[in-house]
Amino acid sequence: MVAGIGYPEYLRSFSHRTILISGIAILFFWDGCKPDRNEVSSGEELFHQYCSSCHMTPSPQDLPAPIWQKRVLPEMAARMGLIVNNYNPYAGLDMEETFYTQVSGAYPTQPVVRPDQWDSIAHFVVSHAPDSFSLDTNRFHRNQPLHQFAIHPVRLDQLPESFVSMIKYDPKTDDTFIGFVRGQIYSFKNPNQFTFIEKRSYTIADYREIGDTTWCTEMGPILPSEIPRGSLTRRIDSLTSVVIGDLHRPVYTVFADLNGDGEDEILLAEFGNKTGDLALVAKDDSGKYQKRILLEVPGIIRILVRNMDQDDQPDLVVLASQGNEGVYILSNLGNLEFSSRQVIRLPSVYGSSWIELVDMDQDQDPDIVLANGDNADYSYSLKPYHGIRIFTNDGNNSFSQAWFYPVYGATRVIAEDFDQDKDVDLLVTAYFADYDELSEESIIYLENQGTQPFQFTPFTSAKAAALGRWLISEAVDYDHDGDLDVILGSNIWSPAPTSRQTLTYWREQAIDLLVLENRLH
Repeated sequence: MVAGIGYPEYLRSFSHRTILISGIAILFFWDGCKPDRNEVSSGEELFHQYCSSCHMTPSPQDLPAPIWQKRVLPEMAARMGLIVNNYNPYAGLDMEETFYTQVSGAYPTQPVVRPDQWDSIAHFVVSHAPDSFSLDTNRFHRNQPLHQFAIHPVRLDQLPESFVSMIKYDPKTDDTFIGFVRGQIYSFKNPNQFTFIEKRSYTIADYREIGDTTWCTEMGPILPSEIPRGSLTRRIDSLTSVVIGDLHRPVYTVFADLNGDGEDEILLAEFGNKTGDLALVAKDDSGKYQKRILLEVPGIIRILVRNMDQDDQPDLVVLASQGNEGVYILSNLGNLEFSSRQVIRLPSVYGSSWIELVDMDQDQDPDIVLANGDNADYSYSLKPYHGIRIFTNDGNNSFSQAWFYPVYGATRVIAEDFDQDKDVDLLVTAYFADYDELSEESIIYLENQGTQPFQFTPFTSAKAAALGRWLISEAVDYDHDGDLDVILGSNIWSPAPTSRQTLTYWREQAIDLLVLENRLH
């Protein structure tokens, strides 16, 4: 039920009340008086004015009222330079983290709104937010048993945990590398053949071997942080050197020749936290690698290199999952210069996590398949707008949403023709699935049944889904039989609530990988 414009009964219960969150006392601005319609109108205008200055404005109905009240509004106030009854955005941070957070400028030292304006914003948001989201019970009956893939659970070590951070297949060498949060790196051939390579200091984000050179991107802290501890290193023979240090949580790395000189440049997605960017690493005239920022947006998580404008130069398609959330195209202007344009924009609560660039409607231009379901940070709830979206291309890189399939906590999507019937199927994983009621939907195979309109048949396996918390996925024909298999990586740590029983089971099983062997051939 959505609250009306008037001051609802449940909101009165919060008047003059102190709410404790992690030991922090938060007293909301409203005082129990009923705002008149002019106040609400003013609050709506201010809400759109201030929120749209940084990102696409969400709707008050995007979150339940208690989440707005307890989590999001206090943080919003801090981002506007207001402290709501001693809410401390630096609480729990050590001195180094506090310093870098202050340097980021995320929290202004002077208010950008007056307290009465903020009070009006808060009234507008809470009075238009729903009390809660109802569980979509239609999801209990929509799936068929997954038969196309055989299931092979894999333990790479004997540790009672699974913290996979990377799966990287290299078609040039036919190697699949597995990275862990604690820095371990493995080479994987099949469920019965894998080898430990080495251990690094931090979370592995990328690992590859090019000739006699090994490249490794270490993320630094995997938890949200402003501290730049990531690095890109290069090892030739036994000598390891830091190519670029002080990186801000780099989560994705791409090697590509962007200027046609026969030598690869390096693209780094510095996911960051409150700040972040897309960085280009290239050699200068002296042969030394230098870093340059191409797009200053936090939450960069995916980079695709593709010629998008038929000019024979590789462009960049980039997903930003925080702040001004959405998809950007960086057009290649030559000489490693780029112009950027945001082609898909979503509210910051949507939690976009992955994109694939593929011709879904078979009209000879690339469309965008987007997974959104990141459910950490300040607003955990089972959100009805989480899921998989297809944005079709009109031929001029203008994209419009053509299809949506709701999946709680959708995190990754692989778009490939798994059944080889000449259309694109989707393999979806949901790291923030509803593990209490719909745990089988942490892995969903969507078999394409037609594009006019889009139709997919969903398949799930409760047995496979229950073995871990699936964060990473990669399509690999590991058995070389001519069809694509899938390797999933489990990472059982999450800030989202998980039952003790489920977490204990994951730890006892300690499954690192789940290989879905395609039975087509």
